[in-house]
Amino acid sequence: MRAPHALLLFTSAFLFVNAGNVRYTDCGSSVSVHSVSVEPCQGTPCSLTRGSTATTQISFQAGQYAGSSGTVEVFGIVRNSPVPVNLDSPQICGHVQPNCPLQSGQWYTYTKNMFIDVSYPAMPLNVRWVLKDSHGGQMVCVEIPIQLV
Repeated sequence: MRAPHALLLFTSAFLFVNAGNVRYTDCGSSVSVHSVSVEPCQGTPCSLTRGSTATTQISFQAGQYAGSSGTVEVFGIVRNSPVPVNLDSPQICGHVQPNCPLQSGQWYTYTKNMFIDVSYPAMPLNVRWVLKDSHGGQMVCVEIPIQLV
């Protein structure tokens, strides 16, 4: 009887740890990307409601000294064309743990809350996140399939 309980406990812990992790496509990262999560997501594509806030987390390992002035760019990929999304704070520092400066070999988690404007059309699209180092070099590039509802 203990084995089924242990299996249930393990399965529950696994699901809790992986809640929000999404399938993504690497689009040219120069560093190791460990995971990408979007809350609230329950599957692929990730359904996000217009007029709500979504939290994206990207865990990565800095490959070289990236400094304290890295930037973030976000694009909605519509009909294979990138459409820039304005960020209120496009700096990596202030949104990453552990804090900047980014050191070679260290693992970091970038976290960003974004309001999904109601003016965006309900549609499927990919969202591309690009994290650049202090020299403008691309460190992370991931695309996440999203369904705006």
